[in-house]
Amino acid sequence: RCCLIAMSPIFAWLLLGPSISAAETPAAGDVATELKSFLQQHCLACHGPDLQESDLRLDTLSGDLLKPNAEEVWAGVLARIAHGEMPPRGEPRPEAKSLEQAVTTLQRHLADAARKTAHLKPGRGPRRLNR
Repeated sequence: RCCLIAMSPIFAWLLLGPSISAAETPAAGDVATELKSFLQQHCLACHGPDLQESDLRLDTLSGDLLKPNAEEVWAGVLARIAHGEMPPRGEPRPEAKSLEQAVTTLQRHLADAARKTAHLKPGRGPRRLNR
């Protein structure tokens, strides 16, 4: 029992990513504003006003993760960027520092949105192990 309690902060750190610390607080702006230059350089050629690959347009996507569906779409963007699926092969790759910063920003905003909306999502709490 003692080991489980001591391990829980480590487990949370592993889930949220090593780049997020408890001391960090989300920025006042939204995620799209913080990632504006990254999106312009690496995403909007295929997901912008002229072309919308996979029916995804990032220049008009709300950066407020509390709006309907925004959290889900940005989580998908994070997964694609973090796994190296985007930008696709043949397109210029972001520098490692720029990529890490974008992933950290998305993780932080998504974690903050999850904390703010946890009470609205039934069934996301811990399960009872007894009757």
